[in-house]
This record gives sequence, structure tokens and C-alpha cells, in this order.
Amino acid sequence: MRTRQAVIAVLVVAFGCGGSEGSSSSSASKSTPAVPAAPGAEAKKPGTDALSAAKATAAKAGDAASAEMAKVADALDTFAKSLAGKASESGAALASAVQAKLPDLDHLVEQVKTKLAAAGSSTAKDLSAKLDEKLATLKSKLDTLSKSAATSTQQMKDDVVAAVNDLVAQIKSSLA
Repeated sequence: MRTRQAVIAVLVVAFGCGGSEGSSSSSASKSTPAVPAAPGAEAKKPGTDALSAAKATAAKAGDAASAEMAKVADALDTFAKSLAGKASESGAALASAVQAKLPDLDHLVEQVKTKLAAAGSSTAKDLSAKLDEKLATLKSKLDTLSKSAATSTQQMKDDVVAAVNDLVAQIKSSLA
């Protein structure tokens, strides 16, 4: 969401807000540079400073979003490590704990995939596909555990814990 706001801010600054530029009746005022040129120097194009500032703001917003994703990934890593102790509990308790975090995992995966898509490289596409694969594996194993929670085996619970750990590790490596 912050990234979207930063993009909007960049566009508003870059293209202006529709101020009085079009309402002037004098054609001479339209061709006058926004910044007076020093003797012997070239005049700056109007909006160059604003565009540079907008780019810097967008970069800061992107860095902030990346930092936020890293914090969420660390929190999910802590959660994944805590699941090891829950694997000895009932299958229903483990399934419930993982299902409660599934929306957070889904959201983080989408954010990371968006960031990877912006990079546009083939490596980024491969990482995005791996994220989809790991998330699908987790959902499949969780579904199996949920359906047979009363008769779940230790192996089923270990598989869910391993799937969560794999997904979180993939998210963290994709952010690196």
C-alpha cells in the first residue's frame, strides 16, 4: 500500500496537479524557463528538481517497504521455529495455528512476488515460481492434516512444519 502511495506521489509531482500552467493567455510566459539560467549556463528544464525529488521519495518508499517485508519475514521465521514444539501436539492444534498465519503468509508472498516482478529478471521469475510452489505445497499438506486431524500421524505434522519452514526460507532468500 505504501508503494502505491509513493507511485501516486511520484506521478503527482512529475506531472503536476493541473495548476495554472494551462490557463495563461500569454504564449511568452509558457516558453520562459522555470529556473532562470546563470550567465553562460544552460537553463534547467521545468520540473527536473521535482522529478528528482519524486524519484528519491519513491526509492525511500521502496526501501521502507523492503524493510517492512523483512520484519514480517523475521516474525514468520520465529513462528515457523515455534511450530517445532507444536508438532508434538494434536494435529488439529497444529493445523489451526498454521491456518491462523496463512493469510499473513499469502500476503507476504504476494508482496515479495510484486517486488520480484518489478526487478523483471529471469532469476526473479524463477524465485517467484518457487514461492508459488512452496505456498502450494504448504496449502496441500495443511489441507491433508486438517482433513485427518483426529488420526494425523507425526509424519503429517512434521511435513506441515517442514513446508512452513521451506516457505519462510524461500521468502527470506527472495528478499535478499
